[in-house]
Amino acid sequence: MSTTLDDELLRDFFGSEEQRRIFDARARLQAWLDVERALADTQAELGVIPADAAARIATACDASGYDLEELRAEINASQHPIVPVVHALENRAGEAKRFVHFGATTQDIMDTGQSLQLRASLDALERDLAAAVEAARTLARAHRDTPQAGRTHGQHAVPITFGLKAATWLDELRRTAQRLRELRPRLLVAQVGGAAGTLAAYGERALEVKRGVAARLGLGDPAVPWHATRDRIAELSALASLLAGAAQRIGAEIVHLQSTELGELAEPLQRGHIGSSTMPQKRNPHASEAIVAKARIVHGLAATLLGNGSHRHERDMAAWAVEWLVVPQLMIVTGAMVSDLRQVLDGLVVRPDRMRGNLDLTGGQIVAESLMMALDEAIGRDRAHHLLIELTRAADESTRPFAEVAANDPRVAEHLSADRIAAALDPTRYLGASSALADAAVTDPSLEAGP
Repeated sequence: MSTTLDDELLRDFFGSEEQRRIFDARARLQAWLDVERALADTQAELGVIPADAAARIATACDASGYDLEELRAEINASQHPIVPVVHALENRAGEAKRFVHFGATTQDIMDTGQSLQLRASLDALERDLAAAVEAARTLARAHRDTPQAGRTHGQHAVPITFGLKAATWLDELRRTAQRLRELRPRLLVAQVGGAAGTLAAYGERALEVKRGVAARLGLGDPAVPWHATRDRIAELSALASLLAGAAQRIGAEIVHLQSTELGELAEPLQRGHIGSSTMPQKRNPHASEAIVAKARIVHGLAATLLGNGSHRHERDMAAWAVEWLVVPQLMIVTGAMVSDLRQVLDGLVVRPDRMRGNLDLTGGQIVAESLMMALDEAIGRDRAHHLLIELTRAADESTRPFAEVAANDPRVAEHLSADRIAAALDPTRYLGASSALADAAVTDPSLEAGP
């Protein structure tokens, strides 16, 4: 247990049991053996190897019967990840040993096995992402009319609704989910190329072997082997980074909006939650902060893979071996991040009263634009803009509410009635199309269907 991804104390902070199982040693070995079995079965069907040999090989392709410690020792001694596995499989295949791994190369088995693992990993990740999308949709629908301060540059801007904010979460997450669906047929493909991608060892039926292995495993059949072309892995890492960006934005915003001074949101409390080791009053947004932390890790792992695409000639272990470590880490951390996001959004506590109270923090300055637009027709927008700058500064210096300062200023009152001024300074009446925009995101069918 050498890293925090798998140690007994912190492994559940950075990953989930489900994703770890997909990428653990036994699952990796089983994926390799599944490929060996599919290769033997396909070759037997095509008459490349005897049918009884394929049956013997298939019987031996059960990872539970292999000693992982023994394999690890042999891998260390041979400095080769697959040869010891092939030897162990040969020993179990008995008289069929000469047909084990027939015509294949190491990268065929490992890349195709990785595709099987990635399929299972994506199944879990996309399930949780779909749930997060639905949670964001529920928030957008429920709070379409809940007024909240819109903020730009860390300052109050104009009023929005929380439903609109949640709709932006929904919109981004849904697009990312669509991108992942579109990625599947490009990413989840078999690798059957032989020594240098020519399939020479498979004989006259080589292309049929290639198609058959892919079909048996439920994977795509790429036009050519991809030993050295790793854009599929790069695309996966890029999408993981995009997903991390969305999750990080949402998590960081929840952290900020849960702050004591704002108190507009709160992540759900888990049983046994402790905010601080010393301050009993703390309700720290640990889950949201964990989302941000995981997102940062995902960005770093993705950058490693994005910069690892240049493989030499037909095969390059120096570059390819990077994937053995980084791809599982990327998927484990990304899966945990999305699982956290799902739980936070699903149980997010929304406090409309605090949102409404915070709208009034600046004494009406948040709707200065509304008053400016009301004055536009009478004195022009530029003149109105400069007048209201003057009045907001005067309100700040006198510590009087801006609404009071503006309503009592004769340069405003001579053009607008008291009722018009009051209406312009009501933040709940300057929400623009917030509710309609939230509705549009909730009901938008354009991104719901698969590719």
